[in-house]
Amino acid sequence: MQFSGKEMAAILKAAKMMALADGIMTSEEKDVIKRDLKSFGIQIDTIESIAIEHKADSMEGSEVIAILSNMTIAQKKYACGYLAAVMVADGEVDEKEQKLWSLMSMFADFPTMTIREAIAFWTNN
Repeated sequence: MQFSGKEMAAILKAAKMMALADGIMTSEEKDVIKRDLKSFGIQIDTIESIAIEHKADSMEGSEVIAILSNMTIAQKKYACGYLAAVMVADGEVDEKEQKLWSLMSMFADFPTMTIREAIAFWTNN
């Protein structure tokens, strides 16, 4: 799956928002977030990863949604699955995380998927 730097930053920002929806970012959630960056060949703590993280941290929620909503269907499925994987990483799905995932899915016009379907797509792509 190919993403531009801007798209990766938006997905990273959305993942951080997901991880923090319940008020804490667990080590399991951090691991899932980092693993996805590595799958794109981006090594953690390099200039490239720091630039993407800086770009992500400076994004507003509305910009994230605008970027996510303009991606292809396959990219949206991947992002949806990635966010679901972050949501379930710590073994608990908080109500706030579930609501945020649903809202992001709706506003970014993600395809309708269950959490399992979304994670399966993310895992296999």
